Amino acid sequence: MAKKYKIKRNQKIYSRSPRRASIIKWVCVAVICLLVAFAGYSIAPVVIDFFSGNFAPAPSETSSGSQSVSDSSSSSEPQQQTGSLTSIGTGSLSALASDPAGLASTLAGQGRTAALFTVKGEDGMVLYATASQETQAAEAVAEGAVSLSGAAETLSAGGVMPIAGLSAFLDPQGARKMTDACVKYQSGGVATETTWLDNYANQGGKPWLNPYSQRANSYIASLVGELADLGFEAVLVDHLQFPDGVGLHYAYYPGNTGGDKSDALYACSQTLKSALQGKDCQLIVSLPVLAGLGQQADQYGSAPFKLDADYILLTMTQEALQTRYAVNGEVIDLSTDRAAGLTRLVQLLQENASTQGFTGKLMVQLDSGDTELENILKQAGIDSLLYSE
Repeated sequence: MAKKYKIKRNQKIYSRSPRRASIIKWVCVAVICLLVAFAGYSIAPVVIDFFSGNFAPAPSETSSGSQSVSDSSSSSEPQQQTGSLTSIGTGSLSALASDPAGLASTLAGQGRTAALFTVKGEDGMVLYATASQETQAAEAVAEGAVSLSGAAETLSAGGVMPIAGLSAFLDPQGARKMTDACVKYQSGGVATETTWLDNYANQGGKPWLNPYSQRANSYIASLVGELADLGFEAVLVDHLQFPDGVGLHYAYYPGNTGGDKSDALYACSQTLKSALQGKDCQLIVSLPVLAGLGQQADQYGSAPFKLDADYILLTMTQEALQTRYAVNGEVIDLSTDRAAGLTRLVQLLQENASTQGFTGKLMVQLDSGDTELENILKQAGIDSLLYSE
């Protein structure tokens, strides 16, 4: 019988090498650490947002689409409209002083992009609390003058451009107090120191400031500059002219160097523009239609459009317009065909402005319900309109 051999099993054949096992273990540890680090990096922003209160669930495809539509619609909404001179209304100075934000809302609701406030009337009285020493010395600050500090800026922030209106050389109060700056009487070609009046004293005659007077020009310019500093974005100057009234042949103007009256008024407008230099404020000068047609040379000279201004305002309200105009042999009759007459009138005014070298823009004051004239003006390229309410 053959001898049986006992096989001895070597455990090393069936077991792993300790060194190999160690390497695998550390590789696994490293892989696990990398996975943990990656996971932590991925969720860290979410965790931070959660504890900081900024966490929001990820939008679904539907909500993402809605958000896109919402963003698109919101970006297409018009921004707040800033003030412009396209639609000007008149405003109360006391309302501007007391509640400029509310006034801006009211005016914007009426479709007005700008508002005119009278700050110095034809009596020469200043209606706001001015710092002008000249005005105070002339006792020209009205009783109950309002403070306008910050008011114009608030109105502008509400989308309505603030415009200050003041009378220039028609200033009885200033002329009475600044006697060296007013128009004087002359008799037989001899100048006197007597203050000239535009009518008999017992019939309400008023003194005027002298357009040739440097003091008178500086006085008006100081108010214009102050109004710009108060935040008004435009100043409308009325009565930038020589006096109107009776006894004009007795009027004497100290400082008159000769030449056309329009040259003197041009120099006045330059003084006002200089007061606005470097300030975000435009100069508007008013001009009657008759003057624009060359029919008031005593007050405005032979070239009434010769002004250094951003705008010239022509008053064409029903009250100011005549029914019939005779211009260089041409007759314009508004009672026969109002539309045709107004169209021709506007055309002549534009031609005169261009011929006389005016480089600014024309503005028209009209009645708020006069849609016929409004359409004519817009067709003629005049889009700056002041509405008389």
